[in-house]
Amino acid sequence: QVSFLHLMLESQSTSRKKDRCQEVVLTLKVSTATAHSQQINVKFRCRSKKESFIFTFEDHDGSIQHAAAIAPKKKCPTSGCPVLLTLHGTGVPPQNQADSYKRMKGKNWVFGLDTAWVLAPTRHGAHNWEGPGMLTPMTALQRLAQMASKVSWMPAVDARKVVFAGHSMGGHGAWHLATHYPDLALAVVSAAGWIAKEDYGDSNLFFRHDVGVSFTDPGLKAILEACIAENMADHHVSNLRGVPVLARVGAIDRTVHPYYLRRMCRLLEQAGVDVSYAELSGKEHWWWDTWSENDGGVNSDPVVRKFVEQFTVPSEGIGQCHSHDDGENCALETERSKYRSSGALFASEPGRLVGRFVLSVFNPASHDGLRGVRVILQRTAMRRSKVEMEIQAKSAALYTSNVKMLQIETPSVASVPWQQMDDIVIDGTHLTNVSSTSEQPLCLYRHHDGSWNMVSSSLVSLALRRYGPARRVAEYPFLIVVGGWVFVTC
Repeated sequence: QVSFLHLMLESQSTSRKKDRCQEVVLTLKVSTATAHSQQINVKFRCRSKKESFIFTFEDHDGSIQHAAAIAPKKKCPTSGCPVLLTLHGTGVPPQNQADSYKRMKGKNWVFGLDTAWVLAPTRHGAHNWEGPGMLTPMTALQRLAQMASKVSWMPAVDARKVVFAGHSMGGHGAWHLATHYPDLALAVVSAAGWIAKEDYGDSNLFFRHDVGVSFTDPGLKAILEACIAENMADHHVSNLRGVPVLARVGAIDRTVHPYYLRRMCRLLEQAGVDVSYAELSGKEHWWWDTWSENDGGVNSDPVVRKFVEQFTVPSEGIGQCHSHDDGENCALETERSKYRSSGALFASEPGRLVGRFVLSVFNPASHDGLRGVRVILQRTAMRRSKVEMEIQAKSAALYTSNVKMLQIETPSVASVPWQQMDDIVIDGTHLTNVSSTSEQPLCLYRHHDGSWNMVSSSLVSLALRRYGPARRVAEYPFLIVVGGWVFVTC
């Protein structure tokens, strides 16, 4: 049996020696009443605020994982700086992934971004950033925000505003997380990212050249494919409308062929997504120098930095940063819509996103929502569900397919104020008394006659916990009972 031991180390000295940095080794003596004592040497690296650091955290399933992070170089607003969540490729340690966001300026290396955190998590095992692999980065976001809130010298973290990024397997992870958490996405950067593992390489082919395919019933095959449909990025491209995308790949990449990025970008364009695609001549799967030596390379050259800064630098005129006399604190006047974004999709009112959007969902348990609309229950499980939205300044019309229950709330990035709308129509049903409700999420249920009405939001968590597939058991802490029956009274 394993038990976690939390240690809090505090320095008694307030002085800091800037010219001296060395490794610290502590010897811990651990003893229990029933076992012999044991000494453990714990090493702490000395890192400056300009460098990456590694931290461990308790993951969603109770396991211990770790991540690397780089703090912003400039001051953050009181609500915190957004996060560039960058996912590594196969075999790349998280610190290497974080440190790939560096460039040479003069004779010195410059790490990280001006106004955003860089967070590079990892997880043991083969996960492709799917299933438990998708929940680990989202948990790391929360743990970084919690850690920063407890110490005064760390810039604050806004875990509700994220640039999803990654390279290779991490590029697929960027597609996967952004399409499943579009309401957190400021932008997406996918470098050499493949679409689905079942169509990439030869390690996880779905029934291709399988000797058992001749004996497999088509109905069984359909069930098995339905269990992995949620991981196919191309099935969810509609969720990225309104989210700027930068996709890039080396023209002679022999690991992830440019075909995958070309195909994904064609689908994104068809869905009305603002996507920029670059196929760099003479570049392979990875490169450090794009146009000049040590300019940042595949993850952090001038093109990537300029793209990311568009969506992580506070907008002028929406929220102004006021420095106090000591120069240490900075506050913004507004919480929402303070970052630059693609203005063409925005209404004249700051932060109100209007237009036509389509939410695509295969497994409600793994999706967060689009424009605040989230599928909670499907009429037929593990089949494609769609919610087509036509959002105006004071009204909205929703058209659903294979949806039995919805949740609607105001999202953090694209701030659609649902509770303030004069008219919301869903499949022909006009919702009444929406403006008089509190800021709590709206929960809507579809009856057999096709009409909708509001129900208790307490049904949401119960409905989501009942979704499969069976592998979701491993996404949360669970107990294995061997022998006999166990009766639990609730």
